[in-house]
Amino acid sequence: MLILEPILSLTTIYLSVVYGILYLFFFAYPISFGEVRGWEHPGVAALPFIGLLIGILLGCAVLIYISKHQYAQKLKETGNLVPEDRLPPMIFAAFTLPAGLFLFAWTSSPHITWVPQVIAGVPIGFGLIIIFLQGINYIVDVYLIYANSALAANTFIRSLLGAAFPMFASQMYHNLRVAWASSVLAFITLAMIPVPILFYVYGARIRAMSLFIPKNQLHLKLGSCGVV
Repeated sequence: MLILEPILSLTTIYLSVVYGILYLFFFAYPISFGEVRGWEHPGVAALPFIGLLIGILLGCAVLIYISKHQYAQKLKETGNLVPEDRLPPMIFAAFTLPAGLFLFAWTSSPHITWVPQVIAGVPIGFGLIIIFLQGINYIVDVYLIYANSALAANTFIRSLLGAAFPMFASQMYHNLRVAWASSVLAFITLAMIPVPILFYVYGARIRAMSLFIPKNQLHLKLGSCGVV
């Protein structure tokens, strides 16, 4: 299924990269703020994570608002939603994530005040949570009765990358330094931007060719499944 389904395979790759970056940052932040900036006390060096937390909470708030208003309103007016309705927030977040990573990278010098680097955590956290949650929702909406199998494949690959990224995080950030190490991550996420755009434009056609989506489910009223 993972090999035969382009929606599942590309979305899984994207979510796995995002998941890996999240875990990698548990090593990147202490290196950047603790070692490079010289914030020796572990508690103080951990405070910049607040920027990430704010971004994640903001992303959750945006998704709650969209679900309660835009999705609910469209469901009320048309009686159904299509999976691609999940993608506009994901497309927006696909741009905020690399923007935040570049800001984090190039304000990491100890000669630059710590403020913009901490603020960079907001678009990073915002992008991470929206891409992750909307990607999962998109998979569920696409595969419906096969969603468990699709999510199992996604979780397996995602967990592998989530475990792998921290294994090279320290070497990466010490050898490339914070600026270029974070820029590499930003360039990777830049390369992933076309994924949600591709499915937003051509998702319906791709779903129509799927072997795992019964034809009578292509226009299923998603609200009846409780996935709004």
